[in-house]
Amino acid sequence: MSTLVSSAEVAESRGDLMQAVADYRAASVLEPDNNFVRWRLSKALLRVRDGHQAEQELAIAARLQAGDNRIRPAVAEALYLQGRYQEVTAMQTDGMDQSYRSILLAFQSRSYLAMEDLDNARARLKDAQALSPYLPEVAIAQAELALAQGDMAQAAASMRRIAMLEPDYPYAPAVYAAIAERHGDLGSALNYYAQATSQPFVYWRDRLMRGRLYLRMGNTLAAIAEADQLLDAFPEQRAVVMFAQRALTTHGETERAAKLLERWLEVSPSDADATYELARIEWVRQSFDRARRFAQEALNIEPNHVEAGRLLGMIALKLEAPGKAEMVLGGLSSVSPDDLELKKMLAASLVLQDKMTDAAVVIEELIRRLPEGDGDKLAKSWEALTDKVSPASPQVLVAALGIENPPVPATVISAEGRTPSVPQEETTGNSASEQTHRLFSRARRARELGDVVSAAADLRQILAGNASNFEALDALVDLSTSHPGVLDIQDEITRALAQAPDNTAILALQTEQAESIADWPLLAAGLQRILDIEPLRDDVRARLARLELERNDDPVAALQVLRERQDSNDPSLTAVMADALYRQGAMQAALAAYQQLRGMAPGQTATYLRIAAILELQNNHGAHQQILEQLVERAPRDPNAQLAAARLLAMQGKTAAARSQIHAAGLEQNHPEVIRTEARIALQENAYDEAVRLTQALMKQEKGPAAMFLHVRMLALTGDWQPAIELLEQRIAQNPDDPLALADLAAAYAATGQSAEKLATLEKLAGYLPDDARVLNNLAWALRSIDPARSTRIARRAHELDPSSPEIADTLATVLASQQAFPAAIEVASHAIEQADVPAQLILRRAEIQLLAGNVSDALGDLQSLDPAQIPVNERERRMLLLHALQP
Repeated sequence: MSTLVSSAEVAESRGDLMQAVADYRAASVLEPDNNFVRWRLSKALLRVRDGHQAEQELAIAARLQAGDNRIRPAVAEALYLQGRYQEVTAMQTDGMDQSYRSILLAFQSRSYLAMEDLDNARARLKDAQALSPYLPEVAIAQAELALAQGDMAQAAASMRRIAMLEPDYPYAPAVYAAIAERHGDLGSALNYYAQATSQPFVYWRDRLMRGRLYLRMGNTLAAIAEADQLLDAFPEQRAVVMFAQRALTTHGETERAAKLLERWLEVSPSDADATYELARIEWVRQSFDRARRFAQEALNIEPNHVEAGRLLGMIALKLEAPGKAEMVLGGLSSVSPDDLELKKMLAASLVLQDKMTDAAVVIEELIRRLPEGDGDKLAKSWEALTDKVSPASPQVLVAALGIENPPVPATVISAEGRTPSVPQEETTGNSASEQTHRLFSRARRARELGDVVSAAADLRQILAGNASNFEALDALVDLSTSHPGVLDIQDEITRALAQAPDNTAILALQTEQAESIADWPLLAAGLQRILDIEPLRDDVRARLARLELERNDDPVAALQVLRERQDSNDPSLTAVMADALYRQGAMQAALAAYQQLRGMAPGQTATYLRIAAILELQNNHGAHQQILEQLVERAPRDPNAQLAAARLLAMQGKTAAARSQIHAAGLEQNHPEVIRTEARIALQENAYDEAVRLTQALMKQEKGPAAMFLHVRMLALTGDWQPAIELLEQRIAQNPDDPLALADLAAAYAATGQSAEKLATLEKLAGYLPDDARVLNNLAWALRSIDPARSTRIARRAHELDPSSPEIADTLATVLASQQAFPAAIEVASHAIEQADVPAQLILRRAEIQLLAGNVSDALGDLQSLDPAQIPVNERERRMLLLHALQP
C-alpha cells in the first residue's frame, strides 16, 4: 500500500493527476478504512474536477473521521463542481479553523456569483479575505467577482496572485479566457477555454462560457454543439437552458428553442425571463396571439418587466390596436421614465389614436432627450404631421420613431448575455450614473429585439457625455462587428482615443473594429500602439505576428515581432511562432515550438497533426505513429483525431476503414490534413500517381515547404526525378541552408546518377549540420571510394555521435575494410551486431569483411547462421553469391 501511495505522490508532483487518482484508488482497495488514503484520493479527484466521485470519497472519509475541518470546504468544492450552488451556500462555517473557513466562504462567494447574486457574493468574499486573503481559492473568487463588476484591473491583479501561489490552478484558464474576451482578444480566449476544457473532467460553466463566446463570434454551430452537450449533462441548470435557447434561436431553430423553454417552464412556471423569451420566439415566428399571451404572462409574474411590456406594445401596434398598446406602455413608462424606447412606442400609440395633445407632451420630451440627429428628424416629422394646411400621414411619424418594422432577434448575443456591468453604488439615485445605466439597459433590450440603430443611438448618447466610456464603446463595437455594414463607428473610436490616447482597452476595441472591416493597416497600427504602451502584452504581440503571417504571408516579419518574447508562456504566442517557423521551413525549431504548445494547450488537436507532419518529413516513423496514437487516445471523437485514426488504419493496410474515418471527421475535402491523409492511403495502396496528384493539391492549400517536400517524395516513388529536382533546387536557391531540401536533393542526385552534384550537396549539408550523425554517415558513404581516409574520419565521427545506429556502424566497418583495417572493421561490426535487434545485414557485412581478411571459416559461419527471411530481398542474392564462392 505504501508503494502505491508513494507512486501517487510522485505522479501528483509531476502533474500526472489521473495516474495519481488510479494509484490512490488502488491503495483504497487494499486498505478501504484508511482515512488518509481516502482523503488524498478525494483531493486528487477535486484537482481533476470530478466533483461527483470526490463527493462520494469525501463521504467515506468523513465516516472514517478524516477531519471535519478539512472535509467541509472540500465537500463545498465537490458540490460547486456539480452546479449545486444552493447546497454550497447553505453550508455552515461554525467551528472551523481560519484557513478552511476562508476556503468554504470563497466557494460560497463563487456559488452566489454563479446564481447572479452579487450582493451576497461580495459579502462572502469580504469575510473570506478578512480571514486568509492569500489563498488561491480566495484569489480566484475575487477575480471572478471583479470580472462580473467590470473591474479588469482587479481581475488581472488577482490572477497574478494565483500565478505566484499555484501556477497550475485548474480554475485559472477559464478566468484568463474571460479576461482576454473582455479585452477583445477572442483568439486567446478560445485558446484558454480549450485549455480549461481539455482537463480530464470539465467544469460545466467553462463549457457554458465557451459556448457564449462561440455565439458572440457568430459560430452558431459550435455554440449549438456545446449547448447540446450541456443540456445532456445539466438540463436542470437555468443558465444552460437560457444559453441553449438563444443559440437555437440565433440559428433559426425556433421550434426546438420554444420546446426547450416550455419544458423549463413546466418546472419553473414563475420564471418571467424565460416566459418573455418564449414570447419573443413566438413574435419572431409571427405567432402574434401566442406571443401576446406569453408576454402578458411575463408581466403577470413581474409587473415591471420592461422587455415583456415593450413586446406587448409592439404586438398591439402590429395588430393595429394602439389603444391596448397605450394601456401597457403608459404604465411601464411611468415606472421607467428614462426608457426612451418605451416613450417612442407610447408616442406612436397616441398618434395612431389621434390623441395629439397627449402625444405632443411625449414627442416634445423625446425631441429634447434623443441624440441630436434623431431629435431633429423627429421634430421635422412632428411638424409635418401637425401642419394645418397639408398634414402628413401618421405613419411618417411612426417611421421617424424607428418602429415601422417588426423587430427581429439579434444574430449575436454578448458573451455574458447581460448588460455591461456598472458598479453597484453608481446605479442608484437620480444621477448621471443612473441615466447611463438606464441607457445601457435600453440598448440591450433594443439589441435583443434586433433594433440595431436604436441600440447604437442609446450607446452614442452615453458616449456624448463621456467619449471614453469603455463599457459603452465596447458594446457599440460589439454591435458593429456583429452587424457588418450597418454602423460606422470610427468617429466614436477616434474621439475616445483623443480623450484617452494611452488607454489600451480602447485601443483593443479599435483593433477589433479594424479587423471586422478588414482595415489591416489600422489593425497593425493599433496593435503596435498597444505594444508600445504595454510591451509584455503577449496576446497582442501574437495577434500582430499572426497578421504578418496570414495577411502578409511573411513568416520572417512574424518572427521578428515575436523575437523579444520567444520564451513566453502564452499559448497564442507560441502557436503563431510555431506556425511561422513551419511556414518558413525551420522544421526542427517548429517541432520544438509545437511540442511546447502541446504542453500548454493539450486540447488543441491540430497541434498533434502538425507535429506528425514534421516527424514524417524527418523519417522519424516511430515518433510519428506515437503522436497519432496519443491524439486518438486523448480525443477520439475530435475531427483531427479521426484523421489520425485514418492514418493509423492506413499504416495497417486497412484503407477502406481509413476512408470511412475521413468521412466521419466531417471536414472539407480541400482541408490540408484531409488531403495529407488521403495521400497516405494512396501511398499504402501503391497508387503513386494518385499520391502525386494529392500532394500537388496539398501544395495549393497549405503554405510553406512542408507540402512541397511531401510532393517531392511522392514524385521520387514514381521515378519522376526532374520536377522533384527542380522544386528542391528552387527551395535551396531561396533557403540555401535548408537541411531537408539538401538531404532530399542529394538523394535525388544519387538516384539520377549525378554523383558530383550529390557529393557537393552532401558536403554543403555537412557544413550546415556538422554534428548530425545521419548527415555525416551519408557523406562518409559517398566518399568511401573517392577519399577513403577522409571517409574513415567522417564515419568515425558519425559513430561517436550515434554509436547505437546499425547503419552508421555498417558504414564505418565498410570504410575500415576498404582501408584493409580488417580487425578494427570486424570489431565495429561485432559490437553493432551485439546491440542490434535484427542484426542480419550487419552479419552479412561482417561475413564480407571476414572473407576479405582471409578468415574463410568465420565468414562461412556468419553466412550459414543467417535466416534468409531476415535479409531484405535485394540483399539475399549477395548472400547466395558469397556462399557459392566459399563452397569447396
